[in-house]
Amino acid sequence: MDEHSVLICNEDEVSQFPAWGNEKANQYVLEKSVALGFKRIGNTAFFERVSEGVGYVYFIEAIGLDRVKIGYSDNPEKRLKQLSTGSPVSLSIYARVPGNQVMEKEIYQRFLHLRVENEWFHFTNEIKEYIEANSI
Repeated sequence: MDEHSVLICNEDEVSQFPAWGNEKANQYVLEKSVALGFKRIGNTAFFERVSEGVGYVYFIEAIGLDRVKIGYSDNPEKRLKQLSTGSPVSLSIYARVPGNQVMEKEIYQRFLHLRVENEWFHFTNEIKEYIEANSI
């Protein structure tokens, strides 16, 4: 992918398209694109980024604790600095995924069973595999 490309669907999602049929697959891509902060340009196959409310869902790792904070920010590096102030452990941005607050909430629901407290989750292979499939 080049610097202007954004991954909308991962390989697992795309592999389901033939079974879904064109209409359901197209609807899925459209809904996921909107969740990532894009809007369709007219009645074409092209999308453009909506500037308002688009940034990154970030994954900030608490080094040595097997914990990860999942959050949304248009500037994950600035957010890391804010969180690091007064933190008793080192924090590091593990990954970021282009998205918005809707996507952040969807990820929370996906990993609800791993939630420790608020936006902190057990940093398991399940989350790492999701990140590997979706991050930049």
